[in-house]
Amino acid sequence: ALVDSVAESGFVGFDVTGGEPTAFPGIVDVIRRATERGLSSRIITLGQFLGTKNLLDRLLDAGLCDFRFSLHAARPEMFHRMTGGDLTKLRWTMDELQRRGFQYITNTTITEENYRFLPEIARFIASRPEIYQATLLFFMPYYRWATADHAGEHRVRYSDIAAYLREAVAIIEEAEIGCTIRYAPQCTIRGMEKNHVGIAGVRHDPHEWMNAIEHTADPEATSLLVASAMGRMIGLPPHAQAAPLIDAPAPYVASRSSKVFPEKCRGCAGMAICDGVD
Repeated sequence: ALVDSVAESGFVGFDVTGGEPTAFPGIVDVIRRATERGLSSRIITLGQFLGTKNLLDRLLDAGLCDFRFSLHAARPEMFHRMTGGDLTKLRWTMDELQRRGFQYITNTTITEENYRFLPEIARFIASRPEIYQATLLFFMPYYRWATADHAGEHRVRYSDIAAYLREAVAIIEEAEIGCTIRYAPQCTIRGMEKNHVGIAGVRHDPHEWMNAIEHTADPEATSLLVASAMGRMIGLPPHAQAAPLIDAPAPYVASRSSKVFPEKCRGCAGMAICDGVD
């Protein structure tokens, strides 16, 4: 029902996120239905179950267009600590896709644990000819993370990340792979502005997903009427400008959603497209 509502609402494609979407028993049926409705589909995954029950082949046969692999580390032990997953299984999947000539993209969340290893992760990405785009994103405490007491343990100062990020971007681009940066004030990634597509610019990034359907609802209790309404939650058109800035109490001069702009930002020409400080 959700796939049908997305198609009927004029979308051209969608991402399936989670949790881990490939653990969902009906995932192949979802992708097959999307293909029947003329929709492109992409799955965001750690790639842990794609070697089980011939799932990779079944998804590709159903018409899956793309994967976005969560690659938060290039070392098996770090990958396991950060995700609970096995990097060997992800490598297997990547090898299988390379053998098929199937391209995909990656997603790397920058945290206290892995930020010093960004160049190493970038070299891993550069070694895979089937990767056509990589996103490096600063950890941001959204959704359930917003109330987690230990969320701060994952955060790193923008200035600490910058040098490692700059080297990683250079490595990825040298391999002729597209690279985007997400969730940082413009001035903290100086020299990499062309790579920055964050909160304000997400609608201009063809590789990025955005929440358009309520995915925390109980699927057994979701009616067709509700599903249809959820499929229409498109928000802004692709050409829409960033949300307007509003005045906020001192010490901040302006805010947008959960973002704020301190006094030193006053008069900055980039504020309209800047993510501000989380």
